[in-house]
Amino acid sequence: HRVIAIDLRGHGASENAAFGYRVYRLSKDVRDVMEALDLNGAVMMGHSMGCSVLWGLYDLFGAERIDRFVFVDEPPSLSNNPVLNDETRAQAGAIFTPEATYGTALALAADADGSVTSGFITGMFTPDCPRDMITASIALNMEMPRDKAAELVVDHVGNDWRDVMARINLPALCIGGKLSLVPWSSVVWQAEQMPNGRSVIFEGDEGGS
Repeated sequence: HRVIAIDLRGHGASENAAFGYRVYRLSKDVRDVMEALDLNGAVMMGHSMGCSVLWGLYDLFGAERIDRFVFVDEPPSLSNNPVLNDETRAQAGAIFTPEATYGTALALAADADGSVTSGFITGMFTPDCPRDMITASIALNMEMPRDKAAELVVDHVGNDWRDVMARINLPALCIGGKLSLVPWSSVVWQAEQMPNGRSVIFEGDEGGS
């Protein structure tokens, strides 16, 4: 396979643009890259928020230029919206209350020394992960301006992609982990909604996060 890894807007080596820190704008950025490189029949893989970027891409443009999907460790909706009942909350995998969302964003925006980011990122790794890998991930994360990271967190958490799931008719692999912060049962649920979806869940002794 030819592999193309995209640094999203404000991430990695990409420009720290002054605007556009919304999931749908990132989806359009990915589309722009695909058009610029004339990519067709692509296998699209998203991890964490990257899944939401791909769900936004499908919502906007459908299956055009895409052959199949891999979605890694992201629930259909992070927001613990008060309108959800116990069943729909479990389906969505909702883990952020509105208070936690804005509290996290405020803390990130003021995180000049990186301590908040360090705790936030470290919590996403299993305890056995090599510390140098976690440290490198934190350093990469800090390259994004903290105020823009905060903007993106609020927008990202607020999206609910459950209505997109059943419309994804391409082959799709959904990957989760038993020890992940993302409820693994919501990853199974999303795969079950996709006509050609299947799920793989890693157990705790396999890393699982």
